[in-house]
Amino acid sequence: MGPEAIAVAYAVKDGLVAGVTETAKQAVSDAYRGIKAILRERYTSVDIGVVEAGPQIPARQAVLAGELDHAGAGVDVELVDAVQVLLTALTQHTPAAAQVVGVQLTRLEAGRVEVSGIRAAGASGVVAGDVTVAGELSVTDVDVVSELPGPH
Repeated sequence: MGPEAIAVAYAVKDGLVAGVTETAKQAVSDAYRGIKAILRERYTSVDIGVVEAGPQIPARQAVLAGELDHAGAGVDVELVDAVQVLLTALTQHTPAAAQVVGVQLTRLEAGRVEVSGIRAAGASGVVAGDVTVAGELSVTDVDVVSELPGPH
């Protein structure tokens, strides 16, 4: 999965979450609608409904990111620009929603956990809470940049 496809997936997810909160501004809703219009017009094989049905479920975000990557959406300049508009609106109007986390582990019990190859924009590459690992927990190759992804 390319980072552009992941950024699109997170933007779709964050647009949904911010769009339903009372504090979200009209700019967030407008920007999200713009992304949905591009996705529906150009990427008919991509099902954004999978994330709309459960926007905070990481597995659904990953499915969407994979579909977008497979469809070549990460190199669509207009889509990447629309994502940047949404990320800017989120940063201005709902700063907490704009934080991008590479991996978030919550309420996890496992024998072994390996997290590797994380690229994130924002404050956190890996966030873990209420995690119990009976064996080995390995977190490697995490790269966090301070700025949100921009258009190419």
